[in-house]
Amino acid sequence: TTCGDGIKAGVEECDSGSDNSDTGHGCRLDCTLDDSALCTEDDGQLSTCRVCGNGKREAGELCDDAGASGGCLVSAACLVVTPGWQCSGGGLSGADSCVGGPGVPQAPTLASASTSSLTFAFLPPNSYGTPLTRFDLKWEAVSGIALGGNGFSGNATVAGTLTQAQVTSLTTGGVYRARVRACSAAGCSVYSGWSATSALSAPAAVAGLTAMVGQITSNPGALVAGLNVTVGNITADAPLPEPVAPTAENEAGVRNETLILEQNIVDNNPDTPETTANATAEGTTAEGTPQGDTTGALAAGDTTVGGAATTALQAGTTTAGGARPAT
Repeated sequence: TTCGDGIKAGVEECDSGSDNSDTGHGCRLDCTLDDSALCTEDDGQLSTCRVCGNGKREAGELCDDAGASGGCLVSAACLVVTPGWQCSGGGLSGADSCVGGPGVPQAPTLASASTSSLTFAFLPPNSYGTPLTRFDLKWEAVSGIALGGNGFSGNATVAGTLTQAQVTSLTTGGVYRARVRACSAAGCSVYSGWSATSALSAPAAVAGLTAMVGQITSNPGALVAGLNVTVGNITADAPLPEPVAPTAENEAGVRNETLILEQNIVDNNPDTPETTANATAEGTTAEGTPQGDTTGALAAGDTTVGGAATTALQAGTTTAGGARPAT
C-alpha cells in the first residue's frame, strides 16, 4: 500500500493522490482523515474528500460559509441551507456568503393614480421556504417637490400576502418613483430597483357653475371636483325689494319738499338781496298749489316771501298767499 497513489487500500482512511494535504483538504498527507472530513471513493478507489466548515465549497457540499452564519448548517455536513436563507459565491478558493431573507423583488409598477395618491404593484420573490411577512415600499419625488420638503419621500408597509401598496397624501404637481423589498422571519431582502416615474392624475374639471352649485347644494360638506377646498355651510342675504314707482299722491309732497328746500337755501344765503323789485307772478302756496299771474311792486324795504314782514304792503301789492290787502 502506497499513500498518495490515489488508491485507498489497506489501513488508509483515504487517498486523494496529489490532492492530499494538511491544510484542511480532508485527506491528510498520511492518508488519514481531517476532523469532520467526509470522503467517498470512486470505482478506482480514488478518494474525494471535503471538510464542512473550512470555508471552501468542495465537491458534494451545498454550502460552506465557515460557520459565519446560521444559513449553512455545519451540523448537517454542509448539505442543508437553513430555510429562508440563501448561500452563494462559495468554491474551492473561497467561502459562501449566506444571507437570511427572501430574494430581491422586481421593481414595482404603477397600478393606479388619483389626484393625491399612487398605488404600486409588485411580484413576490423567492422566499426560500419561509413565508413572506411583509413588503416595505420606499417612495420619493423626483420633481415638483422641494428636496426634503413636505411630501418629498416616505415609506409604506403592507402584509406579505399583498401585492400592492398605496401611497397617500401626495402633493399635486409631484412626480414620484418607488422601490420595494420583501421580508420574512429570516430577514429582509435588499431593495429592488426604482420604478418608472409616475405623476398624479389631474383634477376632474367641473362642467360649469350650475354643476358646481348642484354639487354644493346636494352635499355642502363634500369636496367639489376640480377644487381642492372643502365647502361648508353657505348663506346668502335676501334680495333687495323692487323700487316703487312714484304716485300722484307722493309726487305733490316731493314738489312741496323741493320748494321748502329751495327757500331755505335763499334764506340762509348771505349774498341774496333782502328786497326785490318784483315778486314772481306764479308762486306756490304752502300747500303746493300754483297761483295766478298777479304782480305788484313791493315798496323799498319790504321783505320778500319767506322773510318776516316789517312794514305794511302798499296798495296793489300781492301777498305770499295771493290775497290783496284792504286799502
